[in-house]
Amino acid sequence: MDWNTSLKIIKNQYKVWLNFGSGNSIRTVPSFTQHFCIDKFRTDRLLKKAMKITCGIYLYNTLTQNILICHATRSKNGWSIPKGVREEKELPFQAAVRELLEETNVDLNKVNILQRHDLPPVYYIKQKKILQSFLIITDTDFENAVLSCTGLVSAGYPEIDKICWVTMDTMKTMVHPSQIENIPRIENLLNQYYQSVKNSD
Repeated sequence: MDWNTSLKIIKNQYKVWLNFGSGNSIRTVPSFTQHFCIDKFRTDRLLKKAMKITCGIYLYNTLTQNILICHATRSKNGWSIPKGVREEKELPFQAAVRELLEETNVDLNKVNILQRHDLPPVYYIKQKKILQSFLIITDTDFENAVLSCTGLVSAGYPEIDKICWVTMDTMKTMVHPSQIENIPRIENLLNQYYQSVKNSD
């Protein structure tokens, strides 16, 4: 992770900290350096010590206008996009592709990708995690696809027990608030995609 990206993450994290417990609106930081002076070494150390990076994919299907989500086994409300912690020396997108395959049996190498978008990082405050996620827009037909989880937790059972396609509105009511944070950005990107398709006709 380069210095500019690291600094951006810390600045955004600081905004979240300011906002925590104070309502829904994110307060801007008038002078970041006055409140939080950090050099490159300290930023890198903080990211490594305090933040786990989890990587995931918002897989959107234009044929059904649905998005893929999955449910963590033995979790009451554990619906999420397919995601997981990246392995050592693994790039975020590589980790997201691997997690998609392990948790849903969807091999992105066999999917027709219309567009890919890197989404800005979002934060899980309580778990001290950063979600690095990607939007994949596809027109692949998944009607006969077998969705299943091959990844196992340490206790030996599959980490995912339910996988389904849902509308964007339904997703907003099911997944973690940190993942919902990306939905307005995704909706904007989808609007741009559909507009480009319309203009090309």
